[in-house]
Amino acid sequence: MANLKQIKRRIKSARNIRKITRTMKMVAVAKVQKAKRVEAASGRFALELYQLVRDLRADRQASELSTGHPLFKTPPITRSQIMVFISSDRGLCGSYNSNLTRDFLAACEVDLKQGIRTQVICVGKKAYLACKKAAMPLRSFVAQPASGKTAALARHLADELSKIFLAAECDRVVLVYNRFVSMVRHDRVFETLLPIATLPEHAAPQARQGVAIEWVIEPGVSQVLASVLPYHLQTQIYQALLSASAAEHAARMLAMSSATDNASDMIRRLTLLYNKVRQAAITKEILEIVGGAKALKRGKS
Repeated sequence: MANLKQIKRRIKSARNIRKITRTMKMVAVAKVQKAKRVEAASGRFALELYQLVRDLRADRQASELSTGHPLFKTPPITRSQIMVFISSDRGLCGSYNSNLTRDFLAACEVDLKQGIRTQVICVGKKAYLACKKAAMPLRSFVAQPASGKTAALARHLADELSKIFLAAECDRVVLVYNRFVSMVRHDRVFETLLPIATLPEHAAPQARQGVAIEWVIEPGVSQVLASVLPYHLQTQIYQALLSASAAEHAARMLAMSSATDNASDMIRRLTLLYNKVRQAAITKEILEIVGGAKALKRGKS
């Protein structure tokens, strides 16, 4: 059994750990609240933009041009794809990265069996390390953007992916990320970015119902599409980055809350053990004193 000094040292260590995890939890709570507000505000704009693209494709004047636009063209057979794998740079966020990595590698294995070659663009160090360990073909890697730089990264990725797709270097571009749903839940999402779909699956339930809009397109369909579609791609990537960031902070908040609770439980159990050992030591000392006193008494008599 450990002595009192060792138990006191363990209690002190557990208390220090609890201070750290409690502070990290409070920081994560503040960050996730901010990320939720930004993601929700951006989501409303992104949905309207999705619906604009849908309405343009449905418009009789625009339908022929939009259908023939290279960003809408779906190849008859998909032979190659680029997956944009979005993860975090740091750990301490529970199964946020590990579950997404497991599903990502499983999807790549299924695609490989179907004859689809995959290249990966990693956003976040955890994605890069996972792909490197699995010997996945990496096309590029960028770290998670600093605060205020998310829009610039989304613009850079949209430009790069558009050029790759228009140059016919791949048949499909897929975003892989954790989509924020609530403080205790995030969904792993495989979202096709290119060729452009009308609406992503998770946005469809929020789409306008029974509202028909007739668009007056000026100066012309081709000019409007040339402006709207690149911006649509940027917004879709930007929304994915924001949602993944909110999900990461929520996962870290839950992980740190669990770690704080575990540290408190460990302190309670160690304190109980400390009191038991201390009581046993006191009882032993009392017995030794009583035994010594009796021995002295017997010696005198």
